[in-house]
Order: sequence, then structure tokens, then C-alpha cells
Amino acid sequence: MAGLTFDFTGARVLVTGAAGLLGGACARAFRDAAAQVVATDLKPAEIPGTTFVVGDLTEDTFLDRLHADAGPLDILVNCAAVTHQLMDFCDTTGAMLDEQYAANLRPVHGLSARAARDWRRLARPGVIVNFSSPGAVRAHPDQSLYDATKGAIEALSRAMAVELGPYGIRVNCVAPASIGEAGDIRRDTPLRDAVTPDDVCDAVLFLASPAARRITGTVLAVDSGLSAQLRTP
Repeated sequence: MAGLTFDFTGARVLVTGAAGLLGGACARAFRDAAAQVVATDLKPAEIPGTTFVVGDLTEDTFLDRLHADAGPLDILVNCAAVTHQLMDFCDTTGAMLDEQYAANLRPVHGLSARAARDWRRLARPGVIVNFSSPGAVRAHPDQSLYDATKGAIEALSRAMAVELGPYGIRVNCVAPASIGEAGDIRRDTPLRDAVTPDDVCDAVLFLASPAARRITGTVLAVDSGLSAQLRTP
């Protein structure tokens, strides 16, 4: 971790998309912070110190099994997502839109609802951190369907935050810009620095921690200021 220290001793955390760059980094970050981590993705990944479950998040039967295997959670991190082929909007189809929503939005709803029901039934607080994108509010060229799913995730997160807040359940989003390596120069952003996986993990762990106990329904942009500017240089 880059400059921040968190202690999640005893917390049970589920991280989706853990075979990917950011999901894997989040799983390792929570593990290093002494959490009990269950990680999942469509393909396996080696993340020592975690329990890795392989399966398809678009299938309700797998969501049920994952929910049972993960046990009572404290924190849910919905990182899994797929992008569609770069394509002009006029060439997209309804079937493509359905596929994007099935892969990117439906698992967020399915796992969040299962976790929230447990927390409400057990009268326990809980935390959900969802992954969005700058594309939710500033469109990428030729990524209309992906951006639409991220906008929907932000809307769903706000709605969940409002409904679940009275039960002590917090829901927030992180919206990372494209990922680079430490020291990379990004002349299209105010900070001129690339966003690294550690930068994103710091934001996720902060939102999941007691330090963010009064923060819910927000979107934390981790983008070196990309979304703050009217025009890129």
C-alpha cells in the first residue's frame, strides 16, 4: 500500500473480478490488512492467502453458491466487469446491451442484495464498494454500452445507500481512470501522474474502513483530476 495503513483483522471480504488487475490488487490489499478474503472470477488466479472461487457471476446458481461459500460478509467489493468491443453506437445491438448489463450490473445487484439481506436479518452493519468509471459521467468514444452500465451502477449504488443506510449499511463507488505504472506521465490530467493499482486500493480500503463511517452514496474519483477538467490538454 502506498502511504496508508488499514487494519481489517477478522473482517470477511468478498472481492469479485479478482483475476483482473484491480480486483486482484484489492484482494491482496485486504489480505495484507489481515482480512479473511474470498476472491472470485470466471478464471482462476493465484492469490496466496485468499480463498479463490471460480464461476460465472451472470448465473444465479453460482451467486447462490458463492454467497453460501463466502459466509457472513463484512465487506463486499464488486470489481468484476467486461468491456465490449470498441464499436460505433450505430453498430450496437440490443443483444450486446443485454450482455453488458448481465455481466456488469446484474452481479452487483445480485451479490449486494444477498449480502444486504444477511446484514439486515442479523442486525449487522456492512459495507459495499462498487467499481464505476469516469465513463459513467464523461463518455468514452465507441464504448457507449460499457459507459451505460457504469452509469447504472452509480445510480444503483445511490439508491442502495438511501434504502440501506438506516440498517447501518454503507454503499459507495470508486471510479478509477485508466491504470498505469508509478512514475508514468499523464499530460491529459491535472496531476500529470498515472493512476496505479495501489492508488485505487487505497481508495477502496478507505471507503471500507471506519474512517469512512459517515460516507455513503458517493462516487470517489481516482483519476488524477481527469474528470474535474472541462477539456483535456
